[in-house]
Amino acid sequence: MGRATALRFARPGAHVFINYHADDAAADETAAAVKSMGANPHVIKADVRTVEGVRSILRSVQTVTTRLDVVVHCAVDTSLPGPALALDPIAFADAVQANGSAVLALTQSALPLMSAGASVIFVTSRGSHAVVPGYVAVGAPKALGEILIRYLAVEPAPSGIRANCVMGSAMDTDAIRAALPPVRPRRVCSRPRR
Repeated sequence: MGRATALRFARPGAHVFINYHADDAAADETAAAVKSMGANPHVIKADVRTVEGVRSILRSVQTVTTRLDVVVHCAVDTSLPGPALALDPIAFADAVQANGSAVLALTQSALPLMSAGASVIFVTSRGSHAVVPGYVAVGAPKALGEILIRYLAVEPAPSGIRANCVMGSAMDTDAIRAALPPVRPRRVCSRPRR
C-alpha cells in the first residue's frame, strides 16, 4: 500500500518521502521505482509508534523542503493478530499508535510545512467498521484514526488544509495474510445448469 501511494505521487521533479520501519529492501525497491518515474525519492527509516519517531520524519523532510502538499498515513502493523481478549495490552497500545493515533502526531508535526490546498490522507480499512476475526489490532486503531481525521478536517480547514480517509477494498497484502486465516478456494461445478 505504501509503495502504491508513493508511486501515485511520483511525478517528474516531485519530492516523494518514503517512511518505513523495518523492511530495508522494500524501501529501496520503492525508492528505485519512484526514481524511475522521474521523481526524487527520499527514504526515511523511522518508527511512527513513537512521537520522537514522527518528529524525526519531519526533521528529515525539512532538510529537503519547506513545503508539504500531501501527507499520507498508511502504516499498518500486523504483528499482533488474534482475538481481542488474548492480546497483550502493551503490544496493543503500540499497534494503536502505529495503525491509528500516529496520524495526529504526524499532522501536528507536518502542519508548519502545509498551506492552503495541502491534504492529510489517512488510509483505513474495513476492520474499522466491522468485526474481522483476528484483526482487532488493526481495525480498532483504524477506527480511532478515522475519528481523529474528523477533527483534523475541521480544525485546519480555515487555513485551507484538508483531511480525509481513504478505504480501498481488500487487497492481497502481507498485512492481510498475517492477520487473517488462509481462505480455501471454493469448488466450482463445471456441469451446465438445466
